[in-house]
Amino acid sequence: MSSVDNLIHGLLSADNAVRTLAEQQLEAARQQPDNLVNGLLQSLRTSPEEPVRIMAGSVLRPILLVNGKKSLMESISPQTIDLVKRELLMAIEMDASPKVRRKLEDMIAELGSALVPQNRWPELLPFMFKCTQSPSEHVRESALSIFGTLAQYLQENFRPYFQTLKDIFRAGLTDAASFKVRVAAMHAMATFLQILSTPDERKPFQELIPFMLNTVKEALENKMEDEAIASLELLVGLAEVESNFFKNSLDLLLDSMLMFASAAGLNDNVRHLALEVLITLVEARPGLVKTHHSYVARLLQVVFNYMLTVQDDADWNSKSDQDEEQEITDHMIGEEALDRMALRLKGKALVPLLFQAIPALIASPSWNQRYVALMAVSFASEGCASDLEPHVEQLVNMVVTHIRDPHPRVRWAALQALGQMCSDYRPDFQVDHASKVLPAIVIALDDVENPRVQAHAASAIVNFCEDCEAETLTPYLDGLLGKLITMISASKIIVQEQVITAIASIAESAGEQFGRYYDSFVPFLKTVLINTANRKEYLKLRGKAIECLSLIGVAVGKVKFAQDAQEVMNAMINTKLEPEDPQAPFILNSWTRIGQCLGNDFVPYLPYVIPPLIATASVKTESHVADSEVPDREGWDYVTFGDKKVGIHTNTLEDKSDACNMLFCYAENMKEGFYPYADEVSKLMVPLLLFYYHEGVRISAASSLGPLLVCVRDFMAKNAPNGAEAMYVRNMLDFMWPKLMEAIAAETDNDVLYSMLEAAIEMMTAAGPGALSADRLKEVGTTLCHLLHDVYERREDRDEQRKSQDYIPEDEEDLDDDEKSDQDILQEVAEVVGQVFKFNTDAFIPYFMGIGLIAEDASDVARNEGGCWKIALELIQPNKSATDKKAGLCILDDMMEFCGASVLQLYQNFIPLVIQYALDTDPTVRQAAVYGMGQCARFAGEHFTTLCPIVVQGLTNAIASQEARTDDFITATENAISALGKVIDHHPQMVVLPQLLTSWLTYLPVTEDKIESKVVYALLCTFIEKHGSILLGNGFANLPKVLSIFGQVLETDLIDEPLTARMSQLLKTMRGSIPADAFNNAATHLPEDQRNKLMKALA
Repeated sequence: MSSVDNLIHGLLSADNAVRTLAEQQLEAARQQPDNLVNGLLQSLRTSPEEPVRIMAGSVLRPILLVNGKKSLMESISPQTIDLVKRELLMAIEMDASPKVRRKLEDMIAELGSALVPQNRWPELLPFMFKCTQSPSEHVRESALSIFGTLAQYLQENFRPYFQTLKDIFRAGLTDAASFKVRVAAMHAMATFLQILSTPDERKPFQELIPFMLNTVKEALENKMEDEAIASLELLVGLAEVESNFFKNSLDLLLDSMLMFASAAGLNDNVRHLALEVLITLVEARPGLVKTHHSYVARLLQVVFNYMLTVQDDADWNSKSDQDEEQEITDHMIGEEALDRMALRLKGKALVPLLFQAIPALIASPSWNQRYVALMAVSFASEGCASDLEPHVEQLVNMVVTHIRDPHPRVRWAALQALGQMCSDYRPDFQVDHASKVLPAIVIALDDVENPRVQAHAASAIVNFCEDCEAETLTPYLDGLLGKLITMISASKIIVQEQVITAIASIAESAGEQFGRYYDSFVPFLKTVLINTANRKEYLKLRGKAIECLSLIGVAVGKVKFAQDAQEVMNAMINTKLEPEDPQAPFILNSWTRIGQCLGNDFVPYLPYVIPPLIATASVKTESHVADSEVPDREGWDYVTFGDKKVGIHTNTLEDKSDACNMLFCYAENMKEGFYPYADEVSKLMVPLLLFYYHEGVRISAASSLGPLLVCVRDFMAKNAPNGAEAMYVRNMLDFMWPKLMEAIAAETDNDVLYSMLEAAIEMMTAAGPGALSADRLKEVGTTLCHLLHDVYERREDRDEQRKSQDYIPEDEEDLDDDEKSDQDILQEVAEVVGQVFKFNTDAFIPYFMGIGLIAEDASDVARNEGGCWKIALELIQPNKSATDKKAGLCILDDMMEFCGASVLQLYQNFIPLVIQYALDTDPTVRQAAVYGMGQCARFAGEHFTTLCPIVVQGLTNAIASQEARTDDFITATENAISALGKVIDHHPQMVVLPQLLTSWLTYLPVTEDKIESKVVYALLCTFIEKHGSILLGNGFANLPKVLSIFGQVLETDLIDEPLTARMSQLLKTMRGSIPADAFNNAATHLPEDQRNKLMKALA
C-alpha cells in the first residue's frame, strides 16, 4: 500500500486521533505538490476500494481548482498537469462507480473551465464529443453532465460547435437504451440554453422541447422524483431567462405542466414546481400566455383548487396573522400564484374568469369555498385594479355581506378583501364607500369570541386610513374611537396590538381633529409604556404604543404634545434594546416622527438617535459567490451575475435601508440643527448612491443630498464669517455632484433614477445660482445627454421587439408600461435641464449644445454630438408623441426664460412649429407651446419684432379655439392669456394696443391655473397703471368688467397678499380719479358678494 493510500485510509478513519494525524500528514505532503498529485491520481485510478477512490477525488479536487483557497495549480509542474488531464479522461471511461464518477465529472469540468479558454487542454472537447457516442451508458451520461457544467464557463469555446451540440442533445434526449442519459441530456441542454446570449442562438434548439418534456414525464412515471424535480427546476430557470424559447411548443408545455401541477398522487415538490414553471412563464411573458386563453382558465382553476385545500384549524384563534402556517401548503402556494398571475396578466385576461368562478364559490354552503371567493377578490385586486374598478360597488356589497358570515375564517377573509380594496382603490374608495365599509368593520370589532377576526377588523381600519382625508373620516370618528377605546385593554394581546395600530392610523388621518380624543387615549398608552417595560411577551405591544403616541403627536401638533413627548422620549432613551428586539423598528421610526413634530426642540435628542442610525447605515453587507449548488440559507438571496451566483445577506439590507431613510428624514426636518452630523452623513450617503444591493438605500442616499446642503447652507448663513457660506456649500456640492452624476449614468432602475434626478434639482436649488463650476456643468451636460440617448435606445429596442417574429399584440401592455416609465424619465430630464439653465444661465449653453462633453470612447463622441439641444429638437418634431413634444418644448421654454436674447437665434429656427403647437390636440403640448411664446415675448427684446405678429395670432387662435374653455384645455388657455399679456406688456409699440388690450380683457377672468392667475392679475394691474385710459375704454365702458374681475378674485387663492394690496390701492385710485356716478354705477350692477369684497378693499 502506497503512502498516499495510507494517508487516505487515515482520513477515512473513525478514530479522531488517526484522522487528525492524517490531516497533518496531508498538510505536510502539500509541500511536495507533484508527489502528492501523482499519489492521489494513482489511488483514484487503481485502488480497488471505492471509498478510497472517492476520498482521493475529494482531496484532489480542491488542489486542482485554479482559484481555490487550497489550490496548488501554480506549484504543479506542466508534466504533472498533463498527467492529470490524461488520467482523468481515462478514469471517466473506465471507472464504473457512480460516486467516483461524480467526483471525476466535477474535476474535469472545473479544470476544463480554467484550461480550455487558455488553449491548454485542446483535446478535452473532442474527447467529450466522442464520449457522447460511447457504447457505455455511464460514459455517455458523464459526458453530458460535464457538458452541462462546462457550458456555464465556455460559451465562446462552444460557439463553433452549436450544431454539434444540438445533435448531441437530440441523441441524448432520445437515447432509447438509457433513461439516465436522457435526464443528463436534458439537464445539460437546459443549462446550456440559459447561458446563451441571444434568442437567435437558442432558437435552433426549440425543436428539442418535446423530448425534454417527455423526459420529465418519464421520470415521474418511473418514480424518479429527484430527477423530475431537478428537471423542473431547470425549466423554471429557462422560463425566467428566455420565455420565448417555449413559444413553438407552448401548448405541449402548458398541457404537461398543468397535468403535473394538478396530479394528486405526485410529490408536493413536483406539483409545486410544475405550477412554478407556469407562473414564471406568466411573469416573464404574460402576452404569450394570454394568447392561449383556455390555458389561462385552466391555470386559474388549478390555482383555485390549491386554494380550496385550506383546512380549518382548532388553534386558529390562538395565533396571530404573522404566526400563520410556517410550513408551505397548497393553499398558500395557490394564493401566491393568484397574486402573481393578477399582477402580470392584468384584468382583461382575469376579470371575466374571476366573475365566472366567484358567484358559485361565494354562494356555496362550504365555508372554504366562500373563503376562497373572498381571498380571490383580495389577491386579484392590485393587479386587476383598473378592470375591477367598475365593479367595486358590486364587490363591496358582496364582501360586506360576509362580515356576518357564520364561519370566522370567512369573516376574516371578508375583512382581508375590504382592507385590500381600501389600499388598491384609494382615495376614491374611502370617499365613495365609507358609509358601508366602516359600519361593517365596527360590526367585526364586536366579534369577541374570535380575536383573530377582531384584530383583522382593526387592521382593516389601518388600510382604510391610508390616504384618507380628514373630512372623509371625521363623521365616523366618534363611532370608531368609541369602539376602540373599549377594546384597548382587551385580554388578547393580538387584539390590543392591532387596536393600538388602528388608533395610530386614525390619528394620522384625522390630524388636528384627533385633538378632542387626545386625553382619552394618551394616558392609557403612557401606562402601557411603563407597565410593559422589560416584559418580553409585551415588547411588541410596547413598541406599537410608542408608535401610536408618536403619530398622535404629529397629528395634534407640538403645542398639545410637547409635555407628553418629553416622557415618551425619556422612556425610549431608557429602553435597552436586545438583539432582534421587536421594539426596535417602532422606536426608531417614532424618534423620526417626534422630531418632525417638535422641530428644533428635538435637536437636544439627536445625540441619542443619530449615532445608532449611522452605525446601522454603515454596516457592510455580507455577500459571497456560491458554487453551482446554491445553499439553502435563511436570510440570504442569490442573484445571477454572468456565470456566478452571488449570495446577499438580506436580513441586514432592510435595516440599512430604514436607517438611511431616517437619516434623510432628520436632515430634512432638523435643517441647521442637523449640522453636527452633516459631514459624516454626507460621507456615508454619497458612496451609497452606487449601492446596488438595495434600491431603497440608493433612493434614501439620493434624497438626503439636497437636505444636507440646505442644512450646511442655513447653519453657515448664521454662523460663518460673512461670505463664507457659499464656499462651504460649494465644497460640499463638489463632493456630492460627481458621484451623483456617476450614479445617474449607471442606474438601471427608473424609480431610483427618478429620485436621483429629483436630488439634482434639490441640490441646485439649495446651492443657488452659479454654484456649479464649469466641470460640474460639463458632467451634468454629458450625463443628461446620455440619459436622453438611453431613452431613445430603449425605444428602438421596443420597436425591434414589435418587428420581431416573437412579437404578439398581447405584448403591447408590457411595452406600453416600459414606455410610460421612460416618459417619466424624459420629463424629469427636461425638468433638470430647465433647472440647470435657471441657476447657471448662459454658462450651460455650450454643454447643452454638446460642446466639450466628456467622452471615454468613440461611442461617447457620437452620443455627445449636438448634446441635449439636438435631442430637444428631435423631440418637438411633428411625428413625435405628445409626451416627447411636451418635454422638448419645456426644455426650449426654460432655455428662453433663463438665457433670454442670447439664445433667440436658436429659438427663431423652430418658432413656427411652436406656434403650430398652440393649437395642438394635446393640452399639455399646447400649454408648453404658449408658455414658451410668452417667455419669448419677455426676453427676446428687439429681436421679437419679426416674431410678434405670428405669436399674437397663434395665441389669439388658441384662446378663441372651440375647445379652449373645456376642462382638458382650460389650463393651456389660461397660459395663452398670460402669454398674450406678456406680449402687450413688453412690446406695446408692436401691437394695435387699444384693440388687443380690449380683447385681452374680455378673456378674463382666469380661475384654474393658480400660478398663471397671479401673473395675469399682476399684468391687469400694470395695464391699469400704464394704459388705464385705453383699458377702461371710452366713457369707462370697460370699468364694469374690471370691477367684476376684482370682485371675483379678491379674497381667493388666485392672488397673493402683495397683489391684494396692489388691487386695493388701484381701486382707491380709480374711485378718486373716475367720476363718482360712473364708478358707483359700475359697482352697483355687480353681484352682492363682489360688491362686498370691493367695499372691504376700499375701506
